[in-house]
Amino acid sequence: EENAVQTSASASSNTDYFKTEKTEREKNRNEIVETVEETLKNSKLTASEKKDALAKLGEIANRSEKESNIESLLKAKGFNKVLAVIGDDSVNVVIEIKEIDSAKTLQIQDIVVEQSDISIEKIKIIPVTK
Repeated sequence: EENAVQTSASASSNTDYFKTEKTEREKNRNEIVETVEETLKNSKLTASEKKDALAKLGEIANRSEKESNIESLLKAKGFNKVLAVIGDDSVNVVIEIKEIDSAKTLQIQDIVVEQSDISIEKIKIIPVTK
């Protein structure tokens, strides 16, 4: 737990940060998927280029599934508003919470490591207050 990075932020009461960010994340992913799918329709692609494009689609699906699993499991542990963002080698977890102690940090880390296979030192927990 001593390796986790924690920062803090404040969510605006006028907007639902978590809903907005999840919607934006989904929109961005859909645009990437559409681009990759259009690329795959190109008859001039080599087998290697097609393989790379399919790998990209698989990576997007894999990240999306892991983020969803992390968010669902954290919600099951009582964290109501959660946003997990998996990067190439790190995970950011934005979570609405008044105070975060070492027990809660450990819960979050355990779930993230289990679902993402990313080491604890690459996990950033960002508590957000209303």
